Amino acid sequence: MCIFVAGLLSACATCPPVDSHFERISRISDYMVPLGKAVDVVVDDLALDAKDDKVFAAVVSRSGDPQQLKPFDGYMLKARIVELTGYRAGVVLLCTGDGKEGVIEDVTCTTRPDTFRPTASPCEYLLDVRKVCEGTIAY
Repeated sequence: MCIFVAGLLSACATCPPVDSHFERISRISDYMVPLGKAVDVVVDDLALDAKDDKVFAAVVSRSGDPQQLKPFDGYMLKARIVELTGYRAGVVLLCTGDGKEGVIEDVTCTTRPDTFRPTASPCEYLLDVRKVCEGTIAY
């Protein structure tokens, strides 16, 4: 038994350290799924130029859950609406709290977050929404 435990401890000593950026993405990505769905529900009710706080206020109002954005405390959340032919899509961008790095970008026409950003990625929308939504919606 002691040899087994010693073997486990020595094996762990050779493991590479966990990348903090990957760890951050892993913790928060599951919360992006319901947020993306909630944004998708409200995009048709908002003005096309609605963004950020207006979009998230509509999400919270529609859901009736004031805690819906709680998992994103310490992060910067951005949202915008994109008009496609006969369809509107929401785009949610999660950035570090200081707004310097993008972490996850999600277009609401898909079911999972669309891109996990590498370290030092800008806190800017980078996805081509039309290409992301191709094949998921009928134009």
